[in-house]
Amino acid sequence: MGYRSDVSFCLQVKEPEKFVALMKLHDDEVFKEFLDCMWLSEDDNVPLLHFHHGFWKWYDDSEKAFGNLMEMAEKYDPDFACRSARYGEEADDTQEEAFVYRDWE
Repeated sequence: MGYRSDVSFCLQVKEPEKFVALMKLHDDEVFKEFLDCMWLSEDDNVPLLHFHHGFWKWYDDSEKAFGNLMEMAEKYDPDFACRSARYGEEADDTQEEAFVYRDWE
């Protein structure tokens, strides 16, 4: 079965629908998995892209794809913001990050 993690992130970019369309052009299997688990919502009229997967095999290719996603978001919208969290099966295996380039908590 392999090691599994709970993985979540919330991404704020301008025109998120266009950003998702750009993600779909990426020829990366992990990006496709991101898209399968992604949805759009609004908080105080600010559109947010959410991702959550409760049983993900988060290996090197996933880590690399997430880094590529952050680079893509920064090129698309220099004022983007993202918060991410990954919780592994082991109690001490946690990772939380914030990429904030605007006034966003």
